[in-house]
Amino acid sequence: MTSTDSKDHQLGINVVCQYLEKDGATIKGANGDLGQHPQVVAEIEGRLHFIAVVTVRYPDEARLDPNTKALLLEHASKHGATVAFAPVGLWPTGDRDAAGQEGFHVKYEGIQSVSDL
Repeated sequence: MTSTDSKDHQLGINVVCQYLEKDGATIKGANGDLGQHPQVVAEIEGRLHFIAVVTVRYPDEARLDPNTKALLLEHASKHGATVAFAPVGLWPTGDRDAAGQEGFHVKYEGIQSVSDL
């Protein structure tokens, strides 16, 4: 994974956490490590949720890897948690500025229940 992948992933986690908090969820933890699952642990309507965040750049579509899905379902069953998937799409709006920052349009439509995938 590249530094850009890591930055994009952290941006995706930040977007998901902001929306969850705005919708009344309590964030119990967030992990930006690309190899760590779940990335976000949240309490939503009194229920613990393990959330896999996948952040990709246009034209790619975020997808939950079947192995990650199985791992999360197994882990969640041990903790009485619900598993959800949070796909985040990034469309760069231009070149990086002098500080190395890059603007994006963000596509985020909320979390999806893994049972629906």
